Amino acid sequence: MIIEESVLYNRPFDDDVMREQLDCLLSGMRQPNLSLGVIPLAARRKQKLTETFHIYGDNTVSIELTSAIITITQPREVALYVRCFNNLASDAVYGERARALITTAIEPFE
Repeated sequence: MIIEESVLYNRPFDDDVMREQLDCLLSGMRQPNLSLGVIPLAARRKQKLTETFHIYGDNTVSIELTSAIITITQPREVALYVRCFNNLASDAVYGERARALITTAIEPFE
């Protein structure tokens, strides 16, 4: 999973809920089956911002739009999103560097 650092600072809910959400990210990072990358605000990017998407296996991409969810199964188009994901993944930081970004976002709630 990859997120932008900026989403750590969005406040769609009250402070208690936001603190809990950020704590959940930190907890999730300890799961062996989850890799969480955070793209820092100051990162030099290979990939421009794009819509939210999910890749399922080798042959399906789901794109979230305001009015619908689009499912893509054409191999050429799926490959485009895999390439996009790989670029985003290379822009992200992981492990302790990602944890530090999340921890910094939690500080205002303490």
